[in-house]
Amino acid sequence: MRARRDGRFLEKLGTYAPGAKDLQLNKERVQYWLDNGAMTSETVNRLLIAEGFKIERVEFLAKTAVPKEA
Repeated sequence: MRARRDGRFLEKLGTYAPGAKDLQLNKERVQYWLDNGAMTSETVNRLLIAEGFKIERVEFLAKTAVPKEA
């Protein structure tokens, strides 16, 4: 059984319309969550950097299957 892709969220911090390149953020709340250890995806990381946020460089690892031992 697969988990739902869209789960509950704690707080809505903004919206993004990729066709119109329209990004709206509550910058104060984004900074609050980043300061408290929130982890962003690679895509969100790029969007936040484009908006002027100073984010530490994080290496994103490709998801790979773990081989099962026989």
